[in-house]
Amino acid sequence: MRRFSTLLALVALAPLLTACGPSPEDACAHIIDLMQQELDAKGTALAEDKVGEIQKKCVERANKSKEMKGSVEYKKEAKCVMAAQSVDAAAACSDQADESDAAE
Repeated sequence: MRRFSTLLALVALAPLLTACGPSPEDACAHIIDLMQQELDAKGTALAEDKVGEIQKKCVERANKSKEMKGSVEYKKEAKCVMAAQSVDAAAACSDQADESDAAE
């Protein structure tokens, strides 16, 4: 009976365990940081009033993507984005996710 209770608890927690990963807010903050770094390197800056607007739109898109692709696929993409060292590398994460969807 104890083993059954443990199994039942794991099954109940499984969706939470697979859904853990970078939040849309964290992934978008990282993308904005990358954008700012690249603009700083070019001698320009991202306007402060634009940062909030970009953050809001990014989070909305990420939440929609998470809803459409599912938590597992979103988690893979978000981890890729968090590991990216450039805006191009972060954008490639989305392309990789789209390619893996097409392959299935």
